[in-house]
Amino acid sequence: MHPLNQSFDIPALQDWQERVNRDLKGRDFERTLVTKTLEGLKIQPLYTQAPDAPVELPGQAPYRRGASALGGTRDLWQMRQLVSTAAHAEEALRLGASAVALTDARDLQAILGAVDSNLAPVHLHGAASQHAEQALAWGLNGGLGISVATDLARDGGLPQSLESSWKRASWALGAAPAGTLALAVDGSVFHHAGADEASDIALTLAAVAESLRALDALGHAPEQVLAATELRVALDARMLLGVAKLRALRLCWSQLARACGADVAPKLHAQLSARVQTRRDVWVNILRNSVAVFAGAVGGAQAITSLPFADCAEAEDQRLARRIARNTQLLLAQESHLARVMDPAGGAYALETWTQELALAAWKQFRAIEAAGGLIASLQNGRVQSAIKAVSSKRQSWIASRAQPITGVSEFPLAGERRPMLHPEPAPLSQPAHTPLQALHPLRDSAVYEALRDHADRSKNRDILLACIGTPAAHSARLGFASNLVQAGGFEPVPMEISLENANKIVAQSGCSRVVLCGSDSDYASIAAPLATLLVQLGASTVLSPESRLRIRRAGPMSAATCSTAAMPWACCAACGGWHEPRT
Repeated sequence: MHPLNQSFDIPALQDWQERVNRDLKGRDFERTLVTKTLEGLKIQPLYTQAPDAPVELPGQAPYRRGASALGGTRDLWQMRQLVSTAAHAEEALRLGASAVALTDARDLQAILGAVDSNLAPVHLHGAASQHAEQALAWGLNGGLGISVATDLARDGGLPQSLESSWKRASWALGAAPAGTLALAVDGSVFHHAGADEASDIALTLAAVAESLRALDALGHAPEQVLAATELRVALDARMLLGVAKLRALRLCWSQLARACGADVAPKLHAQLSARVQTRRDVWVNILRNSVAVFAGAVGGAQAITSLPFADCAEAEDQRLARRIARNTQLLLAQESHLARVMDPAGGAYALETWTQELALAAWKQFRAIEAAGGLIASLQNGRVQSAIKAVSSKRQSWIASRAQPITGVSEFPLAGERRPMLHPEPAPLSQPAHTPLQALHPLRDSAVYEALRDHADRSKNRDILLACIGTPAAHSARLGFASNLVQAGGFEPVPMEISLENANKIVAQSGCSRVVLCGSDSDYASIAAPLATLLVQLGASTVLSPESRLRIRRAGPMSAATCSTAAMPWACCAACGGWHEPRT
């Protein structure tokens, strides 16, 4: 041992645990320090090296540490940008993008005529993949984006029969030039519909299995199918969990490939989840996108697409959004040097643990789907849709109660914001005629709050009196809480100190018919009930309290009710004029 280390004891995990338990003073360790994710992962406060930690190298099966032996030290990830016109494609490639993703085929021939796809690959995404035949005829090199199973899940049907769709995929495998990714499995379909990370991995893997079975029957070996398949993955703003998700997906892919007798590294394409983008305080989307790009780079994705911070209606705002999306990748790659580090996440105890836990949970779900007849059968009987809906409902409950806050929307809302002119949200696609089933429509986490904000924007009176009881030290905590909450619903807080003696003056001065009482527990017990009664007599139509045990009278048909922070947002109560019983 080095002499400098001889005077220090080597700490043990047990020592740390004993110290923590002393500091907790009887409080439960799990409830106090352990956080549980929607996926069921337990986020521990401290991680140590697992005794059976695998020793693996990047570029070797099971590809936990990446698909390339050199990581990012030599092969920079492909920087894609979403484009819809030849002008946008030319702009993207001239200003730093290394590939384009075409979402609209109307300008397909012009784009392929203007872009040398041998130098800058062109990839077809979404509806553009229906034009794969024309794209090959016009010289496309990149990705055709043919995705049968996930297109079926997203749209509830296909432009042609399921059998014809698989034959088309088979044709693409044979017709595409070497190096072209003929097939895609768009796992973001499940993510955008509300699936958690483990389910997202499992369903993506099940879609790959469907491709292997269908194309094997048409004469294609597993190695050929896997080598021509790109996995598209959506990452939200949870950076570390996003890294673990990509690593876990590679582990599961390797297990599936090995079961087929193949050893093919997966090709992962990552982009920010559109589900977590907001239409309020859209500038925060830039931060979310940066986190997703960072996670994609650290997690070893071979291609990353940055999303514009908003779907802007004005041309200048569109240009700005595209530039920021593009420069996010360039800055992280060239100035933060993410592309110069081989497997930055390797050996991080927490990430290694989450990777393993996510992979095990996803593999268990994947086996259950396969035992039930596969992905398409599970879509047809509604099993997948029901499972995703259950998870999505739980997430929405967390969001509604602000247990899962959304910055700029439910937490720290930007009052009086000036935002770019946005395109209206697209209407859900009608179901195609062939093999119709329940489509997995995309959701946005912030939609419920944005609906409240839109409702409030149309209201003539958005002011809510925050009636502060007692001293500033006593009411400041609940005042801050209530102010943040009512703004999340689009209402303007009017904080004023109030008592039984000055209530008449305060109500007249504020002009508010809705009141939230803010004070300490002791002040609530002594003054809140008579003050609430007085406020109703003075004309207040609604009186709320952050304290769930306080029962307050209300003018109107409902004589008494309880409102709590565990209910749907108070802003909803204020917007609709109703009361919501607390959820326990």
